[in-house]
Amino acid sequence: MERPELLEAMANVLLNAKTAYAAVSDPDPKTATQLQFELMRMQLEQHDREIKMQLEQRGREHEREMQLQREFRDAEIKMQLEREQCAREYRLRRQQERDESLLAKTKRYGQAVQYALTNMPAEAGELPAWFDMVDNVWTTYDVPDELKSKLIIPKLTTRAKSLLTHLPASDQASYPKLKAFLLKQYQLCSREYRARFLHATRATAETWVSYTSRLGNLFKYYTNSRDCRDFDKLFDLYVADKLRDSLPHSNLKYCLAVENDQCLSSQELADIADQYESNFFPDVFTKVCQSRLVIVV
Repeated sequence: MERPELLEAMANVLLNAKTAYAAVSDPDPKTATQLQFELMRMQLEQHDREIKMQLEQRGREHEREMQLQREFRDAEIKMQLEREQCAREYRLRRQQERDESLLAKTKRYGQAVQYALTNMPAEAGELPAWFDMVDNVWTTYDVPDELKSKLIIPKLTTRAKSLLTHLPASDQASYPKLKAFLLKQYQLCSREYRARFLHATRATAETWVSYTSRLGNLFKYYTNSRDCRDFDKLFDLYVADKLRDSLPHSNLKYCLAVENDQCLSSQELADIADQYESNFFPDVFTKVCQSRLVIVV
């Protein structure tokens, strides 16, 4: 009981005690009967107040219970929403992981470039232009480096695919290495580009504009293969080419063997040619200065 209720109940108890004492001590029966009725009325009112207080207390308890149930249901709903949110986020992460997997990326980029990429031409002279087109497709669609070789292999000719069997699997995954290997297998090196440029002739049905464009592409392939990017390198390249054309056959073979796939300057090439002539006779005999003997090689 709250403090006001407790004080009221105490007052009622004291009042009942005084009334009962007066009823017992009063000799008048009528007065005693009235007092008894008054006592009964007060008791009934007290009982009614007690019942009312109990009902109010039960109502408050019921309200607290309902409030707890609502809070419990809200907590369950919140937990359910959080679980569903976590499940959605998990499914989204798994989907992103699947999308970022190599197989999914290969499929997605393969569908994007399937109409842009053309099949590899059978003519070796058309390979540089085809690879230029392929490089443009990679740039346009922003294809990752690890997917380039996988997307281009289906476009290769049967002969090119058979040549790839001689390339290690680790190098096949690298597009630059795959490209360089195929160009080398088709003998499209710097000397081949230069020979194609020097001996190019206009076809019968070819326009002069198309012929000029083809000459420009051949010369560009040659200068790119020689890593010629400015005027000074272009100037030195012309001098080196003239030097190669001027060398005797035996000296030229030696210089080309030493040069291999390197891009030597004209001065370096001239030093190699002088070293050859200082150690070899023009008729391909070796000089042995120490013993002054001539040994056939």
